[in-house]
Amino acid sequence: MKKSILAVMAICTATCGWAGSFDGGTEDQTITEPVAAYDWSGGYAGLGLGISTGSVAWEAIGFGFGNDADFEGESFSLRAGYDWQRGNFVFGGLIEGGFGTITSVDDVDTVLNCGSAGGCTTDIENYFSIRARVGRTFDRTLVFATVGSASADVTASTPVFGIHGEDSMNGWAASLGVEHAVRDNISVSAEYVHNDLGSLPIPFACGACQTDIKFGSLRIGANYRW
Repeated sequence: MKKSILAVMAICTATCGWAGSFDGGTEDQTITEPVAAYDWSGGYAGLGLGISTGSVAWEAIGFGFGNDADFEGESFSLRAGYDWQRGNFVFGGLIEGGFGTITSVDDVDTVLNCGSAGGCTTDIENYFSIRARVGRTFDRTLVFATVGSASADVTASTPVFGIHGEDSMNGWAASLGVEHAVRDNISVSAEYVHNDLGSLPIPFACGACQTDIKFGSLRIGANYRW
């Protein structure tokens, strides 16, 4: 009888030991705190590089447009802004200034005879924009859109006859982009910006000539956030 009791006690001890090992009762249980989502609220400033897209054509009113000539050139930009976050949505605004010249040269135009004049050239420089921004966050990634006002100095000229028209033009700009926080205070971005500055009169090209100033920019940038 005594041996039976001892055997039952041994089996119970072994069974309880195995149960403890399965449910982890004797092990240290560590509770992992949830990682907080990235906070996009705050100010930022950054640098950007833009590659121009789009084309432009001079028009002799009543006689039609000449050939489209692509914009070429790169521009550098400085930007600063501020964001507010509510849930997964971000609202804010930014100002941006561009430096460098983008140029379109049409040297085969048959309407305004640009070929004989050395090429109808359109230059855009001193870009400036103020835009509102709204976006949707995916933790450290922000998909956003912007819209607002834009301005730039525009010159239409030919090498032979000089300036045909120039003005500081105002219009609008809109963009779509994505920004990613690679560190808590450093982010990188990619964005396409479309600009429409209206129509530039070029009276010295003909009695009634003009050109529509619409162009795009593919931009990459880096921002410091605080």
